[in-house]
Amino acid sequence: MNQQPYWTKVAVSDRCVSSRSSPCEKDKGHKVQQLITDKICGRIRQKCNSRPKIIWKGIRVTTSGTIKVTNTSDCEMRLIIKKGTKCKTCIETVLPKDELTLTIGFVRSIAVKCCGPEEDQVCSGCFTLIVHYPFNPCEKEDCCCCCEWC
Repeated sequence: MNQQPYWTKVAVSDRCVSSRSSPCEKDKGHKVQQLITDKICGRIRQKCNSRPKIIWKGIRVTTSGTIKVTNTSDCEMRLIIKKGTKCKTCIETVLPKDELTLTIGFVRSIAVKCCGPEEDQVCSGCFTLIVHYPFNPCEKEDCCCCCEWC
């Protein structure tokens, strides 16, 4: 059976968010999970040497995804990626006037920290994140407990 996927698109401030999935169906008595794909885009603008800013976080979902970060400034950006069940931290550097693309499995959160020689210097750039996660629309929604932070 060939079904057309449907799109849900929501614009949130400076970010573009879109989801792609397929309707709920049963296949020979087996539960079918949908694979949801979200595309999230945003701008990065923060003072150098300030606290890291979380640009994406997954709560109670197992995700994988690809992120592309473009650094348009003269200072370095550091991506702080938490992944896995134990929230292992990976740090990747995006050099000035450069870009970096990463594909990550079991990603929990992504934050950006700008590092520069002067406190009043500002880092700028943009990111595009495509995340994939399973969803079973046939199951009842359970309570979202937001206490599983890394």
